[in-house]
Amino acid sequence: MSGVSGYEKLYDELRITLRDTGLQFTDALLSEVIGEAQREYSLMSGELIARSPIRAGKGGVCAVPADFIYPVKFIGTDGQEKPFYSWRYLNDQYGDFRKVCGSELRGVIFDFESFGKMRLFPQLPEGTEAGTLYYARLAKADELEVNDLEAVKDHALFQMFLLSGNNAAGEYYDRFVNRLNEGAVRKRNLRSAVRRGRFY
Repeated sequence: MSGVSGYEKLYDELRITLRDTGLQFTDALLSEVIGEAQREYSLMSGELIARSPIRAGKGGVCAVPADFIYPVKFIGTDGQEKPFYSWRYLNDQYGDFRKVCGSELRGVIFDFESFGKMRLFPQLPEGTEAGTLYYARLAKADELEVNDLEAVKDHALFQMFLLSGNNAAGEYYDRFVNRLNEGAVRKRNLRSAVRRGRFY
């Protein structure tokens, strides 16, 4: 079984670091390792953002995309950002908020249904276009998408050394976490330098 073409440029670098000639880590196994490293980085960093149109589901419940990690924002069909409501807040305001129906979306709820689902408030007629969900997503399994390739390599080497029973695994995991933390600090500094405001 061959590897993933999008990952090929990392194969040699990983093998050289581990001093592996390809006997233990085939291209297919390295593809799995790199895919898992990308998945972990996207899961922990929230770097990859996607958007998806949302239509009202039965009873106001909608499925989120399969690669969903957490919501970033929701833009209604009126072009306005809708708040993320807590079910407790709505319960205090309306009692059984699930029964409140309407024709105009006021907000969305992510903390009531099971993971992979969201709820619209108020409940819109089934099939109604509700707006666009922007969300942090998982990396694709067959494409190198993460910007920080060094972090991906560090996590891949962590896995490889762990599988080889080598104590260096912990060192590479620490490097991976440090790169995540550095990226988070850079994002915070960038956000604080950006002027806030609503533009029409």
